[in-house]
Amino acid sequence: MWAVNQVAKRKIRNLFRNAQGNWCIDITVKKRRVIRVIGDGKKEAEDALAVIKSDLLHGKIGLGTSSKNILFKDFAEKFLNTYAIKKRSFRTDRTAYNIHLKPCFGDTYLSDIRIERIEKYQTERQKETTRRKTPDGKPMKTSGPTINREIALLRTMLNKAVEWEYLDASPINWRRIKKFNENGRERYLTADERERLFAALDDSGPILRNFIILALNTGLRRGEIMGLRWANVNMDDGLICLERAQRKNNKVLRVPLNQNALEVLRRLPRVSEYVLCDPETGERILSFRRAFATACRKADIKDLRIHDLRHTFGTMLNVRGVDLPTISSLLGHSSISMTSRYITPILEIQKRAVDCLVDTREPERKKDESPIRETLDTDRKPLYIQ
Repeated sequence: MWAVNQVAKRKIRNLFRNAQGNWCIDITVKKRRVIRVIGDGKKEAEDALAVIKSDLLHGKIGLGTSSKNILFKDFAEKFLNTYAIKKRSFRTDRTAYNIHLKPCFGDTYLSDIRIERIEKYQTERQKETTRRKTPDGKPMKTSGPTINREIALLRTMLNKAVEWEYLDASPINWRRIKKFNENGRERYLTADERERLFAALDDSGPILRNFIILALNTGLRRGEIMGLRWANVNMDDGLICLERAQRKNNKVLRVPLNQNALEVLRRLPRVSEYVLCDPETGERILSFRRAFATACRKADIKDLRIHDLRHTFGTMLNVRGVDLPTISSLLGHSSISMTSRYITPILEIQKRAVDCLVDTREPERKKDESPIRETLDTDRKPLYIQ
């Protein structure tokens, strides 16, 4: 039942436990404080809190309604044109909304979106296929991380709706939405594949070759290389410096240039502000996707993405004994845990690691001595094996 109660103890995000040990909801609506006893389960109380907040928006319990209830598709247009357009991921967000989120949630009011609807969306998206192919030629299904990004976009939209006062509170308890595993992709170019790839690049022109060399020797992302300007390159000090606006995580990155990268930069003509551009027109190169796929097909290399060149950079540094913090700084990661996802375990390294134990021999024992002895004598201490 609903009741107005005294100040609660140990209040945590509108939840607290009363003297009887039951979880209670404590919210304030239009200057009126309302407390509801749920039970002894915290998760049940969290779910009930999300439902109650949604019911308050609809006036189902007589404590007020949302004054700006709006369809998801109408709010999404405001969101994209006002907030998302300033983001680096605007094109990706707009595509994810138009193709996936809008057909599912477009005609639903913001306050009517429920956990069940989101879980159904996750299930249906898992069944859909993409244009990419598996190594055996079958269409690939939508990956878990891709679905996670779409749900994160939906969450950002609902949070922004609360901030813009289209909703009094989010109708979703996001703790109850399970995410898919974000397992790292274990794919890198082997030495044999690198030889075959560069042999196949002879027919693709020098631009793609220069791009791949820079990617393998700097570890920069595709967009960072394609957007690289001569102003970011210090040939005297052998250094690339990317400003915050050029980076995914908005942090300055300084990458030293080795001899391979320097040779590429020295032979490139400076006909534009961009390092990689059309030498005849000076226009910036927008995509290498099709040319890269063609080169991989000629080299008989399967299931390789441009971003895997960055994985190759980190993995090869690890093979040559570079420590993890240094690799992390070169890749520009904010945490070493992220770097560990970029480094693929090499079987040869693992074999060398266990081979180090070969010289660790067990001490010789006497002929009548067994590795484990048990005694039943009461006057001797028992043998404990730890």
